[in-house]
Amino acid sequence: TMSVAARHLLVGTSGRHILHFDVRNLESGPTTRQESSLRHQTRVIRAYPDGTGFAVGSVEGRIAMEYFHPAQQEQKYAFKCHR
Repeated sequence: TMSVAARHLLVGTSGRHILHFDVRNLESGPTTRQESSLRHQTRVIRAYPDGTGFAVGSVEGRIAMEYFHPAQQEQKYAFKCHR
């Protein structure tokens, strides 16, 4: 899955990895690589419109709200969606 907002391009892989690219310099590869905080395979990823972070959803129905800036990492959280 993939999402673009402002200068951020996010790619969620089936192996629970999240790749963060800067669209101004795609040739250099991902600026960060991280493992999803969710336990199951990533199903969808969407960048926040203001470019401060992203939401990631897994196949089990859990959603995590995460931020790019390290100072905002304490604000991240996850919740279970009911189907």
